[in-house]
Amino acid sequence: MSHKILIPRPKEQGDATALELKEFGYDCLVEPMLQYQKMDFDLPEWRIYDGIIITSLNALLSLDILALKKQIHPKTKFFCVGEKTPHMLKSHGIKGIGPYAQNAQNLADILWGDKKLSKKRFLYLRGVHASTNLPALLKNEGAQVDELIVYDMPPVTTLSASALYHLKTHTLQGVLFFSTRTAQTFLNLIDQHDLTKPLQNMKVLCLSQSIADHVRPYKWKGVHYADTPDIETMFNLIKTTCKPVK
Repeated sequence: MSHKILIPRPKEQGDATALELKEFGYDCLVEPMLQYQKMDFDLPEWRIYDGIIITSLNALLSLDILALKKQIHPKTKFFCVGEKTPHMLKSHGIKGIGPYAQNAQNLADILWGDKKLSKKRFLYLRGVHASTNLPALLKNEGAQVDELIVYDMPPVTTLSASALYHLKTHTLQGVLFFSTRTAQTFLNLIDQHDLTKPLQNMKVLCLSQSIADHVRPYKWKGVHYADTPDIETMFNLIKTTCKPVK
């Protein structure tokens, strides 16, 4: 009987998601599709920025936070997506943390509320494959936005023995996709291992409609997506479409 939920997120995020779902009675298998890789980059002149934008915890992991604390301007503010990034900043004694957002669009809305936005300069710390048009949204409002690539997330090249076992024995009831890259990497590996048939017994739950549309060509038991692209809505979607083990 299908019961596990496959979480193909990077390990740290995947483990955190699995832990939260476990509290609701779900049995999960974390199977990262992308692997964190720190990039070499030249350190910027931190003090010239009014704000630093971080939409992924992976960007923060690429920095020496204690060194950053000493170099930023006292009035510099951090604008983050998700709760974990501001929490890590605070744990290192960094102040000036603005309200965190659930997603990039939400963060843009927060920044648009600043009447002096057009006079400010931001640094956006990002990965090689950015999944947001946040810099463009801010530049359209007159803000100056510099971008610095600090990490990469290259795809894995094979599925683990555990994932292969659960696919072949039809013991996965669903899979979660938080990005199109993750979904495409997973589907590439499914094709590589000739395992499209097990998908017919699985529900796919996506963070957005665009991700859902991307995976629809494959035959699933059901394709679902969150009404709003945030983790809380995803959890609600899981609760309404998947059965807990207990």
